[in-house]
Amino acid sequence: MKNFRSIFILSLFLANVFTFNAKAQTSFGINFELAQPYFADRIIDINVVPGVEIPLNFANMGDADNIGMGVSGEIEHRVSPRATVYGKAGFIKWNVLDEGLLHSSVIAVPIVGGAKFYIVDGLYGMLEAGMHQVTSKAGVQFIIAINQKEKDNLLSIAPGIGYELDLGNSKLDLGLKYTFVNNQFNYLGITAGINLPTQR
Repeated sequence: MKNFRSIFILSLFLANVFTFNAKAQTSFGINFELAQPYFADRIIDINVVPGVEIPLNFANMGDADNIGMGVSGEIEHRVSPRATVYGKAGFIKWNVLDEGLLHSSVIAVPIVGGAKFYIVDGLYGMLEAGMHQVTSKAGVQFIIAINQKEKDNLLSIAPGIGYELDLGNSKLDLGLKYTFVNNQFNYLGITAGINLPTQR
């Protein structure tokens, strides 16, 4: 929790520094994301009866059912003609397992900071880093319902590429990124969002 708080405070500090230095636009945006998991260690253990544990993870990785859906809000500052910095917070949910007696889900709340580096007009590479607060829920319904929940704060880093399409007073931002979450699970994210600029 201490690391989580420190990263959040540092992100706010950097955002304020760049706000004062930026002579171009400050953008506020909302992004929607589809996230396909590609690697996962054990997410949670269900204790069905004392001494008997069932480990759950992202089962059947290729199934479309395991694609997570999420939304995030973003504030972005242009610090040069070819670079912007941003801070972002969001929410992603995966329904990992829902078969018969067992059900399991994972919710991630990413709070990250990042930078975009423009290659040509509209096309950019990006790198973001921060924290994912991950909550794993699992349960079994038999004679009685047994439910468990675990919460972790995990470091994350995500390289990616994107393209911004100018719509006049706003921009359509399309992106593709691969997020590494503390070697516990990784996911490929496809994002689409709208950025609304405000002049400083």
